[in-house]
Amino acid sequence: MANTMIYFDNAATSFPKPDIVKCASLRAMCLCANPGRSGHDLSLTGAEVILKARTRLCNLLNCDDPTCFVFTLNCTDSLNMGIKGILNKGDHVVTTALEHNSVLRPLQTLANKDFINYSVVLPREDGIIDPDDITRSITYSTKLVIVTHASNVLGAVQPVKEIVNAVHEKNAYCMIDGAQTVGKIKVDLKDIDADLYAFPGHKGLLGTMGCGVLYVKNSVPLACTRQGGTGSSSMCLHQPNEMPEKLESGTPAVSSIAALAAGTYICMNNINEFSRHTRILTNSLMQSIKKLPYTKVYSSNGATGVIAFNIGDIPSYIVSDYLSQNDIACRAGYHCAPLCHRFLGTKDQGAVRLSLGPFNTKKETDIVLETIRDFIREAYYEKK
Repeated sequence: MANTMIYFDNAATSFPKPDIVKCASLRAMCLCANPGRSGHDLSLTGAEVILKARTRLCNLLNCDDPTCFVFTLNCTDSLNMGIKGILNKGDHVVTTALEHNSVLRPLQTLANKDFINYSVVLPREDGIIDPDDITRSITYSTKLVIVTHASNVLGAVQPVKEIVNAVHEKNAYCMIDGAQTVGKIKVDLKDIDADLYAFPGHKGLLGTMGCGVLYVKNSVPLACTRQGGTGSSSMCLHQPNEMPEKLESGTPAVSSIAALAAGTYICMNNINEFSRHTRILTNSLMQSIKKLPYTKVYSSNGATGVIAFNIGDIPSYIVSDYLSQNDIACRAGYHCAPLCHRFLGTKDQGAVRLSLGPFNTKKETDIVLETIRDFIREAYYEKK
């Protein structure tokens, strides 16, 4: 990537990766040892890397038990593990129109097999899910409610604590998709009290791709959906019941977990400043885009750095291509959130998504705004 590139695609993955993240990943890669499988120094060092990551997640997210954090392939894997590990045949699920396909496709696949059925709750006009609407959708057979903590299209942070409380009053479990929140805003797992909380290592936590996390509250009876070697109870043909081995089979991605641990350390010490900086930049840019002619902005709050917008009826990919040709990285289309775009009325046009992170600057937002202004000028004025 050219040094002049302005990167506004942090909702997909964070960029740039801090030096200590890259160094931590490289050091772990050089270990070339399988943690928990041998007694030599390299293997023990690998196990220490993983324990450090769990401990730092406890510190960042206010959790007392590091064994509640299960390392997975990515956030999609975490969501699949939670969904398929808790549901039984005949169960009902409640979810929302704001969800990513990481939630919707597993649910639809299970529904196609007549294993479960599910209901979808629409957000209010402001993009927020009303906890009362969740409550009204819960039936006697509802086992699980799944809600995104923040929409990857709108950036809207949902009242997850109130939703979890409402779900628990109905004796159901609640799972939160934290793909767009962990590392970006303060997340307190004790306060939220979700039963399951899924998140990636490569977005707000500034780590590398190849690692996700599933938080499993101690009382949640989550079944394992894959079995294999854990380095413990090796003479037993049954999967161990102890966490996290119960859900972690096979060789862990030590280098990606090391990167997550380093990124988590950065967030532990900077989360308030990162959140404030991103919110101020995003809200300022969002308000400026709203003032431009022919624009429609769908986002309303910059807490997670996301601005979704369109220009007239121009397909979103044309706007995105123009920005890319001017060395601005963003994303256009449907963002793997089809029901959200149906809700917005953008199922044909998609939307342009700018997503800012802690390392973006005011100078960059000024350039992006001017480039959007140039596009509008060329599209609507110079052709006339």
